[in-house]
Amino acid sequence: MNLLPHFIASAIMTGLLHPLFGWHSLWIMLGGFFIDTDHFLFYGFKFKEWSLKKAYYFHKVKQSRPGYEKDNLHVFHTIECWILVALGSIISLVFQWEFLFYMTTVTLIGMLFHLLLDWMNMTFRNVWTARALSISGWVKRSPK
Repeated sequence: MNLLPHFIASAIMTGLLHPLFGWHSLWIMLGGFFIDTDHFLFYGFKFKEWSLKKAYYFHKVKQSRPGYEKDNLHVFHTIECWILVALGSIISLVFQWEFLFYMTTVTLIGMLFHLLLDWMNMTFRNVWTARALSISGWVKRSPK
């Protein structure tokens, strides 16, 4: 979890999409940068410690070591979360809820951009098993 590249990439994407979406392009930051709040939630629930600084360094140090923990559940990075946001976009389009449509659609664009960067990083480091891609798959694999 290296926040700076996601912040910079999301800020650039926000600027590039501003002519198309206007101020709604700011939702890119939600999907492209703030999606990583689930790393903080993972750390907090796992260690019962709610220090943002400690959570950041936990993930930063852990991911650089061989044998990085496997199957970490980062809920905002899962297929179920993407589906919910995509459904919100489709439903808001059907019912012509303009604000919600822009919010969900542009957030989804940011999420997909963020995940593309994550997947490139995970491929480069060969750590595809470090993160659960699905909540339901993670539940099935979890010890009873």
